[in-house]
Amino acid sequence: MNPSLENESRISEARIEDFENRFFAHIRLLLDQGYLAMGKNDCWQKNEETISGDLREAIDSILDDPSESWMSCYQVENEKPVQQHWRPKAERTREGKSRQKIDLELSTAEKIPRRRFSIEAKLLRDSHSISAYVGDSGIGCFVNGEYARDENAAGMAGYIQTRTLQDWTSGIEEKMEEKRKEIRLVSSPAWGQTSHQVASASVMASEHGRIDSLRNIDLLHFFLDFRKQAGSDQKREEAASQPC
Repeated sequence: MNPSLENESRISEARIEDFENRFFAHIRLLLDQGYLAMGKNDCWQKNEETISGDLREAIDSILDDPSESWMSCYQVENEKPVQQHWRPKAERTREGKSRQKIDLELSTAEKIPRRRFSIEAKLLRDSHSISAYVGDSGIGCFVNGEYARDENAAGMAGYIQTRTLQDWTSGIEEKMEEKRKEIRLVSSPAWGQTSHQVASASVMASEHGRIDSLRNIDLLHFFLDFRKQAGSDQKREEAASQPC
C-alpha cells in the first residue's frame, strides 16, 4: 500500500474510533441526566411503556435546552416501529399496528447515515422478570436481528422496582450463562463493567453473535432504580456494607 494512503487509512480509523467513543459516552450521559431529571413518583408501580415514555420526555427536554453543544446533534424517540426493511414486502411478518416497537432510540445526525442506539426496556419486579430480560422479547430481539440490525451496539434497560441491584444483576448473569447458546453469548464471563460508568445507573456490557451472518453486537445493560423509597433503601444497603 502507498504510505500516504496507509497513513490516511490509519487517520480515518482513528477518527471512527474517536466518534464511536464519544457517541457511547453521550448515550450514557443522556440516559443518566434523563433519569435524574424525570419524575420518579410511583414509578415502582408503573408499566414499562409509561416509564420509557417519561424517560424519553425528560431526555427530550434536555435536548430542547442543551447545556453542551453536542446535545444539539441528538434526538430521542420511544415506541418506534420496526420496519423489517431487510425482508421482501411479501415476507414481512408484522406490518401496521402489529409491528414490533423499540422502547427507546437515541440517534445523531452528525454522521450520514445517522448513528442509532436502540434500547429494549424490561421491568425488574417479579419471578418472571429475569426470563423476560434474557428471552426472545429481551436480549433475543437483538440476537435474532429484529432490532439494531444495522448497528454493532445497542442497549438493554432494566427498570428496578423491587429487590436490590445485586439480586437482579446476579440473577440475570446466571440466566445468561444458562442460556449462553440461545443468546449466542460471546463474552466470558457473561458480562463486565464498561469503561464509562454514570452516576445514577450501573452499566454492564456483553457481546453476542447474531443470526443471518450479521456482525456481533455489543449490548450495554443499564440498571435504573425505580423502587419505592429507593433512596432510603440505598442508604440502608450502603450502611449494611460498611464494616462494623
